[in-house]
Amino acid sequence: MPQNPVPTLTAAPSLPLAALIVQLERCEAETIERLGPAYIKRLQQWRRYREDPLKLAAFIRDCLRRTSVNGWALHQKGGLSLEAIVIAFGPPLFTKQDVDHARETLGLVAGNAVVARR
Repeated sequence: MPQNPVPTLTAAPSLPLAALIVQLERCEAETIERLGPAYIKRLQQWRRYREDPLKLAAFIRDCLRRTSVNGWALHQKGGLSLEAIVIAFGPPLFTKQDVDHARETLGLVAGNAVVARR
């Protein structure tokens, strides 16, 4: 009886990378729309790393550490921020520390969630 082929490990990274690129394009567009073109200078450089998910993740991580104000402002206006992308993708592309930092920036820390439920 024929067996189903085993998926190769080389195919797996392309799916997260393609999805990540779609999210970055949306983040970029919504940043321009909701905050203005002056807020996109650093972020628009993500295209340099679009072929390498590890370098792209490192670039996103660097952006998060430099400018949390933009992410918070964009999130408050209903836009897709880098922080929201990091939270959505999580490990293994982003570390737990990255996700925690992103959650704190957007005000989504566990302590706030407990208070909000009361």
